Amino acid sequence: MTNLQRIAILQLITTGLLVACGDGPTNATGDPSTTGTSDGEPGGTSGLDDTGSDNGGPHSESSGESETGMSTTGPECIDAGDCKNPIVPFCGPTGACLSCEQMDDPNGACTEANPGLPVCASGVCVQCTDEQTDACDGATPVCAENNECEPCTEHAQCPQSACHLDGTDAGACFDAASVTTLGNTTELTDALAALGPDDDAVFVLEAGTYGVTVEVGSNVEIAVLGNGIVAPTLTGNGGRSVEVFGNAIAYLGNLQISNTEVSGDGLSCSGTAVWLDDSNVRNNQRGMDISGTCAAHLRRTVIYNNAAGGIEVSSGQLSMRNSAVGRNGDDLLSTVGGIRLDGTVVDITYSSIVGNESINPDRGSLFCLGGEAGSIRNSIIVGAGSSIDDCNSIVFSHDALDDPSIMGTNLSNVGPIMPAWFAGLGLSDFHLTATGQDTFGSLAMWEPGDPLTDIDGDPIAMDSESTPGYDQPQ
Repeated sequence: MTNLQRIAILQLITTGLLVACGDGPTNATGDPSTTGTSDGEPGGTSGLDDTGSDNGGPHSESSGESETGMSTTGPECIDAGDCKNPIVPFCGPTGACLSCEQMDDPNGACTEANPGLPVCASGVCVQCTDEQTDACDGATPVCAENNECEPCTEHAQCPQSACHLDGTDAGACFDAASVTTLGNTTELTDALAALGPDDDAVFVLEAGTYGVTVEVGSNVEIAVLGNGIVAPTLTGNGGRSVEVFGNAIAYLGNLQISNTEVSGDGLSCSGTAVWLDDSNVRNNQRGMDISGTCAAHLRRTVIYNNAAGGIEVSSGQLSMRNSAVGRNGDDLLSTVGGIRLDGTVVDITYSSIVGNESINPDRGSLFCLGGEAGSIRNSIIVGAGSSIDDCNSIVFSHDALDDPSIMGTNLSNVGPIMPAWFAGLGLSDFHLTATGQDTFGSLAMWEPGDPLTDIDGDPIAMDSESTPGYDQPQ
């Protein structure tokens, strides 16, 4: 076969393929059209007609219709499953993907998409906001800053009742139906007498003096809270102003506990737990007597001017946050000054143990009988000098102490107490003066689980050193 014959055959094959694929019109004789570019290439592929206009060829702009005449432009979505961008996860009525706040019913859209995130906030579905807390109930009644429901940890977070801070219901609010407001000793006496062995109750006390011992036993869980700026005073009518025993749990808030009996104590607990918030235990014989398995929790509470000592703990647990034990005991009769521990687990941070005395000066601030465990951090412990005795099993760190024999991490030995360090030592005001702030310096170091604010609500530095004790000078 000659080269000319080969060329002819290739031309026939090429022409047949072009016609079969519709790649150009045929003329009256059935041959491919010769209309084309100036260099003689086959026509029908340029997209231009004889006038140079666009004929809809394969390189022309889309007309929005397919060969069947149907539109190729449709809605962005048919349902929410088509909206993959989490910023705009909802399919709107016009077929566009939208955020929740762009929907006609923002909260309804969130609820339908996920009942667990029923609130639209700033274009995102969340569990709750400060204004919309319907999703927060049961064991998680509080809306946190991250728009998630969480357990309560303060009574103020349950404005209709109080918070279960302990026990099997910890983190939940008391039922509002369990709240009773009381205004005098008779009403409190009757309310205590009416408690059943397994009752939960919230007693809200108006300002005044209540001359009845608050006795809580069996499986009772009770909150006794002062109402208003002036804290009511529990004086009791016997050996103790408050007594918690059995499996009972008591929450005491915004109260003054001051026994009028010459030999009367403030509070005794051999039950499950007692919590004191924003309260004072003052002018008793012993401030607090904790024994057995009782876990005592002090938050923003001051134990002061108790003649036979501040706190005695035999076994049990003692936790202190933003609290003070000051000016308890004396150097003539008292065998206990500030705190005496016997086989106790302690967790004390950002607290002040100041100006306490006993007949043995070495035990004025803190005296351990043996078997103690736990830690004391970010605190001030100062008395007559070297006032901590036999407490080597407790871990001390970031504390200001008057006892150079204590070993620990980042401790400062400041020597015996100086009244100039405190705003009103004789008045049991243990806030720091400028001199005190200079003395104790930036010694403390915040850790997760520590309070975020001091006794006055002033912030505690979380990412830098802070001041030990219950006061952060501003």
